[in-house]
Amino acid sequence: YMNKVWETGQLPQAWKNASIILIPKPGKPPKLENLRPISLTSCVGKLMERVIQTRLTKYMEQENLWPHEMVGFRPGLSTQDVMLRLRYDIITHESSDTKTILGLDLTKAFDNVKHKAVLEGLQEVGVGTRTYNYIKDFLTNREVTMSFQSAKSHTITLGSKGTPQGSVLSPFLFNIAMRGLPAQLKQIPDLKFSMYADDINLWINKGSDAEIESKLQAAANKVVEYAAKRGLSCSPQKSELFICNPKYKKNKADIKINVENYPVPQVEEIRILGMILQARGQNTNTIKKLENYAAQVTGIFRRVALRGHGLKERSLLKMTQAYIISRICYATPFLNLKKTEREKIDVIIRKCVKRALGLPVSTSTEKLEKMGIHNTWQELTEAVRISQLERLSQTETGRAILDWVGLQSDRGPQTKTSIPPNIREHILVPPLPRNMHPDYNKERREHRAKAIAKRMKRTAVDEVAYVDASCGRHGAAVSAVVNGEGAPKIAASTRTRDISTAEEVAIALACTGTQAKTIISDSKTAVWNFAKGRISEEAKKILLTNPITRTISIIWIPAHESVPGNEAAHLLARDLYHRAAVEQPECKGIKDCAITYNEITESYKLDRKVYPPPDRSLTNNEARIWRRLQADNYICPVWVFLTQTGEEEDSKCKNCGQKGTLDHIIWQCADSPGAGINIDSREAWEVWLRSGDPTVQRHATSLAAEAVKSACNLT
Repeated sequence: YMNKVWETGQLPQAWKNASIILIPKPGKPPKLENLRPISLTSCVGKLMERVIQTRLTKYMEQENLWPHEMVGFRPGLSTQDVMLRLRYDIITHESSDTKTILGLDLTKAFDNVKHKAVLEGLQEVGVGTRTYNYIKDFLTNREVTMSFQSAKSHTITLGSKGTPQGSVLSPFLFNIAMRGLPAQLKQIPDLKFSMYADDINLWINKGSDAEIESKLQAAANKVVEYAAKRGLSCSPQKSELFICNPKYKKNKADIKINVENYPVPQVEEIRILGMILQARGQNTNTIKKLENYAAQVTGIFRRVALRGHGLKERSLLKMTQAYIISRICYATPFLNLKKTEREKIDVIIRKCVKRALGLPVSTSTEKLEKMGIHNTWQELTEAVRISQLERLSQTETGRAILDWVGLQSDRGPQTKTSIPPNIREHILVPPLPRNMHPDYNKERREHRAKAIAKRMKRTAVDEVAYVDASCGRHGAAVSAVVNGEGAPKIAASTRTRDISTAEEVAIALACTGTQAKTIISDSKTAVWNFAKGRISEEAKKILLTNPITRTISIIWIPAHESVPGNEAAHLLARDLYHRAAVEQPECKGIKDCAITYNEITESYKLDRKVYPPPDRSLTNNEARIWRRLQADNYICPVWVFLTQTGEEEDSKCKNCGQKGTLDHIIWQCADSPGAGINIDSREAWEVWLRSGDPTVQRHATSLAAEAVKSACNLT
């Protein structure tokens, strides 16, 4: 049926009907301006929209039909890419000239864009007759019913403007209508801009104030003119003009911009895609918002993590990541934070983590770090930036952005191309395992390597291929393939400095030069690229040399785990490299380098991890006691004196009258529970605290509870 709809270009009316439910905004009276519409459309119709949208997106990206300044709703791009540009062009740009940002607001853009503009845009990019007819009928004769509480309207037929709310295709269609604007804005020298759907930001960081005003005014006029032809209008009241003066200038630049004959208000603070910029270069408002938000989230922790029941540590840490860390990582890595501001963010992170673990806010930072649970702001920023640069290096627009900010160099593969569909349908890539760090997950790596080697022994020799590659600093690389017994099968040399490209070539050689049904590589990057269907041009050329008709599985195996086939491929690649060049290959350890956000953050946490987490079998109360023992701030007479009573007498051990520290009541005192089980030193107690055995953990918590009961004066 869906194919019939596709061929005829005539949609059933049910796919074009929508039920709009008006939901009042929290804490506001139910007036029209306070109602939020939620549109419910046909699920089958949405499925068909997803098919069309996927095909159109792929076509637009492959043909490079999108301007590089448009980053909204595109694969491999993000709002953070706009922030990266602003960081280098405005925030950290050293210039004696005024830096100015003009943020333009298109009034209800998705609701007012003309259907004619969308259809003309589709014709310009050449989407094809069937796609054009489908979208034309998709936008025609749409009907909605509106309901609020028990009231329901009659059926309303929509006009010839606006993209359907809740539609999968709507963002793409709006982008199509706005696609021609960047070409007009590029005609203005020194103007830089970004477009994320209806969010248009223009900025200039050099020139005299008069030149900046003239160029921004010309750009604003072009936006207004272009938008008007498509049924859109700019709101001067909601648009913003942000001026960042050089430090040596005492008086602010007198720059004025008009939109539709009305002045754009000048602001001391501008919010661009969630990132807040302040005119004086401070970040106080960003920090304040994070502090307030963190306080609200920790309040939630109190309600969902009661001592006896509720969410456990693992779930609370996930909430911390989802609600706090993700918000911190969104915009702050692109701001120019001062040392005190960075320290404040670290304090926010530690407070939230302590609350999730049930620890007092006075817990030692050193002890908290030894638990290996959280990252500092500096580590999070590094992870965000590295993963962003790796992501941007995978697409044409991403590489253009890196060029604009001066970060392109030799990072990542310069070009990636899609594996042809007739080849990709024969390639299967199982999901890559997590937690495979070469230093901290050695047992998991060994177990996986042994399991794969054992399975391959039961497979015919010629149906298995192990691949590897070697490369050096001068742009020479060798790719090698061996069979299941380690016998050489095929090899090739490549002109590249990118080890992942050489590894992809090795996999491609195994696909076309052998009859192997299982190809095993120790390069995560190469295997992942085949899974995504985007590989280097060199590897693609090899795939096209011979037709592939068999199903091929590409499996990742940990490197240097003494798997015979993998070691044979490694030695062959090195030997062939030495025959071709005098220099030593430089790919040692490159296959296990951390380039994703999770890999980088986990690596830092594992580097300092000393204390294991509470076992899942422990109750919430036992887990809380376990963490407080590790933090060395569990209840003891000294703790009672300092935080509860303030009475000197309460700081002494009830059993012997000496100062009642935590160590004293657990193992130093002659009457302590630890004295009876041979805990005679801090080192012996530390062995307990570093144990991952649930029996030991449970014993330690019960011992501590017994010590508190016998040595403390608790009311």
